[in-house]
Amino acid sequence: FVSGGQTDALAKFNLRNMVDSNGAIVPDAVKVFERLCNSLGLSGGMASLVAQRLSLAVLATQAMSDPAAMAQIGGSTGLAAAPLMPQSLDDLLWLGQGLDAGLLERLRPYVTLLPEPGQAVNINTASKEVLAAAAGLDSGTALRVVQARASKSFRSVDGIRAVVGPNVVLPSVGLDVASSYFEAEGRIRIDDFVIVQRNLLHRDGQTVDVKAKSRLAALDTR
Repeated sequence: FVSGGQTDALAKFNLRNMVDSNGAIVPDAVKVFERLCNSLGLSGGMASLVAQRLSLAVLATQAMSDPAAMAQIGGSTGLAAAPLMPQSLDDLLWLGQGLDAGLLERLRPYVTLLPEPGQAVNINTASKEVLAAAAGLDSGTALRVVQARASKSFRSVDGIRAVVGPNVVLPSVGLDVASSYFEAEGRIRIDDFVIVQRNLLHRDGQTVDVKAKSRLAALDTR
């Protein structure tokens, strides 16, 4: 049996948004993740911990060629203690700080880890949980936005004002109505043997590049 599909990666919150390209923590993005964690019944404090570890990972990547980054991370001692830069959501476990496989599975429907920061949430595809966290909305208002777009997609972020009301202050960044990152998955099953291939795709105009690949092979006896 062969199956597969494609989903919008920017329907989720990009954890990489919490740290800029120089390793500096972005407070507004950390607050988005805090709100998302709280709505899922998780500790909001985890957002700051993950951001700090991601910051160290970015600095560690730059430290070998940038003396300023090496000094900021604490020299060779700090570099040795820094985590490896995760390349995919599954690699997030490298960061430690209480992250385990069970917690990662709870977060998986709502977060992603893309190669670059500054990727806005697509209000036309995001779940109500992600939309509420990214736009600073309550759960009921976010649900009304999801219901409104079912009949007609929003052409601009301002388009949701008719739903949320004129008094709601929307963030100036972090929201969009289009996407450039997508996750494609293909699955092959022969008897009880399953192979899953996942690709992260980036679209720039008419060009589509594969940014990351992962493959899982396992037995499924269900």
